[in-house]
Amino acid sequence: MAGVKPACMDQREWLVWCDANESLRPDEATTPCRDCTPLWHADMVAGGMCDGVPRVGRSKPALGLRQELNRARMREYRRRKAAGMPT
Repeated sequence: MAGVKPACMDQREWLVWCDANESLRPDEATTPCRDCTPLWHADMVAGGMCDGVPRVGRSKPALGLRQELNRARMREYRRRKAAGMPT
């Protein structure tokens, strides 16, 4: 499995990306950020869900599991609040 899951992917997306990436050996990428387009990157930055740089890699060190879970909870809270759903 390559690298650490980026903030823009949920666990299922990460596992699917890893499986597809492993099929590309020996040309596999070290991170999904290498596949990111500038438009997707801008959208993820605007939504506070990016911790990497498109076509380069992660810009910050990997977060601990607790921090990643807290960020995921906050993203879900903001999404529900913006949609007018109960938080």
